[in-house]
Amino acid sequence: MPISGLLLTLYDPADAADVVESLAALDHVDCGAPNQRWIPIAVDSPDSHSARQLHEELLSIKGVAAVDVVSVSFDEALAPEPPAPQRAHNPPPD
Repeated sequence: MPISGLLLTLYDPADAADVVESLAALDHVDCGAPNQRWIPIAVDSPDSHSARQLHEELLSIKGVAAVDVVSVSFDEALAPEPPAPQRAHNPPPD
């Protein structure tokens, strides 16, 4: 599961309350406190495709000028296991 830290930039700080209300209706989104024209959010997406779709949805919210990706982390439980170490050895002598 990708967990993304995003920063929304608003056209006008006066739009913050409406944008926060729109964010509250979205699944997997935790909203931070607005600060002037910016709203930090954390997104816990089920998969990479959903994360990209949500990014587009965030851009479509009235008042949002930009969505910047600050960080992305992946759930270690979904990461593939590393290959087992291989030992090099010589064949036994005849």
